[in-house]
Amino acid sequence: MNRIVIKELVDELVDKLPGDWVLLGGSLLSYLNISDRQTYDIDLAPKGKISNDITLAAMEIASKKGMPPEAINFSVAYFLKKQRSWESELILIRKTKSSRLFRPTKKLFRKLKEARGTETDIRDIELYESGVEDR
Repeated sequence: MNRIVIKELVDELVDKLPGDWVLLGGSLLSYLNISDRQTYDIDLAPKGKISNDITLAAMEIASKKGMPPEAINFSVAYFLKKQRSWESELILIRKTKSSRLFRPTKKLFRKLKEARGTETDIRDIELYESGVEDR
């Protein structure tokens, strides 16, 4: 997926899915216009619990945009929620009537990416840290 597709899909998910969400990974860099790197999925974690209905609705939104259901990666919540005090490390980036979209602070983004430590992850850390302010 390219930057335009990611932005459109994330915005539609936030517009149509209620709740609080955290955008992570390479898709976050594209969403914030920090990187043009293509990615295969959107790493999206619910702040709270996610129901099967919400999961299916997200997959349906992706499918209607011509994406496979696995284009929405909710498994990133596992890694996010293992981090100590992760909720205090979130910054609001978008708000709708029924949902909010957050991004991680630089500190939290680094922790999540360093755990994998691939060359791409290290580059993503550099781009993120130079491309955002923690406010």
